[in-house]
Amino acid sequence: MQTFNQELTEALAKEHDVTLLTADPKTTRPHAGAKTLTIDPAGDSKRDALTKAAELDPRSYGLNDPQQEPYDLIIGHSRFSGPAAAALRENWYPDARVAHFLHTSPERLDEVKGQPEKGAAKAAVEREVMQKADLVVGVGPLLTEEAQRLSAQGGGRLPDSHELVPGTGIEELVQHSGPKERLNLLLMGRTDDPIKGVDDALRAVRQLRREGMDVHLTIRGANEETLAQVRGEAAALAGGAKAVTVLPRTDNKAELNNDIRNADAVIMPSRHEGFGLVATEGAGHGVPILVNEESGAARFLNDAKRVPPEIGRPCVVPEPPDPSMRPQAWADAIHRLKDELPQRQQNAVKLRETLKGYSWEHAARGLTDAAMRTTPATHQQHTTHHQRRNASVQAAYGELITEAPVAEGQEAQEAREEFEVSEDLVELLGEDRPSLRDRLANRAAAEPVTAQPVAAPPVIEGPALPPPLPQQGPGHTKGPSL
Repeated sequence: MQTFNQELTEALAKEHDVTLLTADPKTTRPHAGAKTLTIDPAGDSKRDALTKAAELDPRSYGLNDPQQEPYDLIIGHSRFSGPAAAALRENWYPDARVAHFLHTSPERLDEVKGQPEKGAAKAAVEREVMQKADLVVGVGPLLTEEAQRLSAQGGGRLPDSHELVPGTGIEELVQHSGPKERLNLLLMGRTDDPIKGVDDALRAVRQLRREGMDVHLTIRGANEETLAQVRGEAAALAGGAKAVTVLPRTDNKAELNNDIRNADAVIMPSRHEGFGLVATEGAGHGVPILVNEESGAARFLNDAKRVPPEIGRPCVVPEPPDPSMRPQAWADAIHRLKDELPQRQQNAVKLRETLKGYSWEHAARGLTDAAMRTTPATHQQHTTHHQRRNASVQAAYGELITEAPVAEGQEAQEAREEFEVSEDLVELLGEDRPSLRDRLANRAAAEPVTAQPVAAPPVIEGPALPPPLPQQGPGHTKGPSL
């Protein structure tokens, strides 16, 4: 989530004025273009510290003056910062939109881990916050469906939904060599997390080596403190020390890129993944990938509207009905990849080209467009919506495909229509958010199109504020503030 938030924050900051509010004192990474404010938890959990701060005058810790420079969009990440995002809007920025991200499927994740009661408690928090959001955002198709399901269980108004595709960093294309005897695989994931499927991958390697295949697995993700122990356990499962290399966790991008470039394929054998950024990291280099079927990455790769089937589907490893058969399923998939390696390498180059339309900047553009189409919940307080009005999907290059609004009692319309910004929409949204008007007008002037008009919401009065404090931070010169 740290990597995701950094990439998204920096992408948003290229077009907008962005403030990152965190209660993590370890947040030392630069978030280029964004203003970072850190709250001291002072003994509280990070989530509670953020929620408590949302009750205080935001100017006292560096956020914009709600009357002078209100935010257009407040983004919360799952149950961690989602409650604080909703409270900031409720207490101080009534005209802002609230987007709530779902990063994991809490019930499914904890079911796989054998602790369903924890998953139920986490899901309850997600549902509660979603009722206060204007837009629920799923990271990839799997989590978007989960966000829609959870938000529909609240019994009240339904927020709009949006499917965001995490950006792919397009790196220098790997130059694949000719036929080789040894197949080098790379697995990037925490070795102490059973959901990552590391044991299944090691058992698959042992089986392949017994069958005569020269295959080697490199695992990046062990704790330094237990590195020696993990190496011994991995060698035992893989059939010998020569079959596996275990490396410690690292945030060094150069090291991670070097791991990928030295691999013939990147594998993601997780039992469940909300999306799986490691898959697109490998694909961004033009390296073949294998991903588990129960993942957002697999759903994306299997979407023929986004990825040609002959390229995407061979990357997905079907989940066997019996979990004990996972090592066999992965051994079979790795064997096929080895037999078809030249073709898989060509496919990987084509997949890399496809993913150029799914950068972090494209994700940021689709997110802001989807969010600013919504009407803030504070403007709907006297109405109840039992039906979702819009469900958008991020297409290539940040464009939106959206389901048309459906009147209650009518059959759902299956056709999706592409949404683009028109001059009429610019004027309507501009009445509601003046800071958004200029950015949308510039885009409309460059790309004159048509769109359905959207009614401007009524203006409501914000809460009473204490006397103004001295202005904080630099003046805003870009698009809407977030």
